[in-house]
Amino acid sequence: MYRLILIIFILFFSVFTKVEAQETMLKEISYPYLDTLIRISKGYYARMKVFEAQINIAELNVKRSKASLLDVLNLSYLYSPKNTTTLINPSLLNGYQVGVGINIGNLLQKPSQVRIAKKELEISWLQKDEYTYLLEATVKERYFRYIQSLSTLKLVAQAEIDVQSILVAVRNKFQKGEETFGNYSAALIAFTNQNQAKVAAEAEVFIAKARLEELIGNTLESVKQWQ
Repeated sequence: MYRLILIIFILFFSVFTKVEAQETMLKEISYPYLDTLIRISKGYYARMKVFEAQINIAELNVKRSKASLLDVLNLSYLYSPKNTTTLINPSLLNGYQVGVGINIGNLLQKPSQVRIAKKELEISWLQKDEYTYLLEATVKERYFRYIQSLSTLKLVAQAEIDVQSILVAVRNKFQKGEETFGNYSAALIAFTNQNQAKVAAEAEVFIAKARLEELIGNTLESVKQWQ
């Protein structure tokens, strides 16, 4: 039994060493594909649209605050017909009369209101830029996690094939009476554990894929077709 356990250990070690030497994960990474995912996420993700709407509102506020500079002027007119002149209320000017008044309070407030509107617009742009950097980092992180889960699945799947080969060999020997039941039971348990590890690795791939697709609003398969 100890000999079988030693064989399984050596087999696992050789598989891990082989995968590490080949740098499997690094070979699976595609930076052009990652750039495509980032570009799609910027056009899809709802938070980006919120920031764009906030910028549009801020720009309108700047335009409105500039246009409201005219509010400091108060225009008035008076119409005095010629036949209304009397000795009690003499009117020196007849016809239409236009007057212009300036609201000093509004005149002093308007420049600061314009500056505030411009600062709000600047803040909206900064918030969008900040979230853009965060979104890029999140897409990269989830993409790398997805590639990591794929590499892990390949490793676990290869180990399962090797353990299954050992199980078949031990079972054949056990049926011929050349191997003990303990060794056969140990090989069977090792195969079962490896099979469970493969199922868990497959689940990690699906979870990582779903989390990445959440940011782009499309399946990874459809994105590859667009390239």
